[in-house]
Amino acid sequence: MKKFLLFAAAILAMSASAQTVVYETSFEDEPESDLAGWSLVDADGDGNVFFLYNDNNVGAVVAHSGVQCIASASWMQSALTPDNWLISPTMTLGEGAKVELYVAGQDPSYAAEHYGIFITENPSEDTFTADDFVCLHEANATANWELIECDLAEYAGKDVQIAIRHFNITDMFYVKFDDFKVTQSGNTAINEVKANEMESNVWFDLQGRRYNERPQTAGIYVNNGKKVVIK
Repeated sequence: MKKFLLFAAAILAMSASAQTVVYETSFEDEPESDLAGWSLVDADGDGNVFFLYNDNNVGAVVAHSGVQCIASASWMQSALTPDNWLISPTMTLGEGAKVELYVAGQDPSYAAEHYGIFITENPSEDTFTADDFVCLHEANATANWELIECDLAEYAGKDVQIAIRHFNITDMFYVKFDDFKVTQSGNTAINEVKANEMESNVWFDLQGRRYNERPQTAGIYVNNGKKVVIK
């Protein structure tokens, strides 16, 4: 019995550390479907915004994965000084959330495009205001794809939007972003379940709430240290 309880506790600990995907896109679909819910803001007012950039446009590989990514220009037939924003759909974050994405400059000779990753807790605002956003990461791109990760743990339980910004640069070429993903931890409340409560008639949902009988609502539960899917 003691070995069983230790094993069950280990199962729960592993469940609690698992990462689940809140939102992800690799910008592979048609614009009207893949960018559904995203907002494009031309804060500098030059008429240029983020655009979908496809291998077929240039006859070469431009994406990190697949054949398409999202890009913004600081040169397009002439020098530009962009302040372009790409703002995600609203998402509710859980514990241990983080955002990750890949970034690169398109032209190796002009790759040092300046960009930032921002977040706002005011996603219901109809009017764009840069002051509503907090910077999570700011840097210059390089010619190679780089993985950027930003910790979102302090926003647990909040509705947020995440923005990619291309700014403070002129007369380079294109900056590209791909494989955008937000993840969170697998419900750490499960860690609080005591080993002596792991009985066959005791169930827990992934928020750590206890049930004294088999739940009637469809979902994922923990019973006897194992995940059980109820349909």
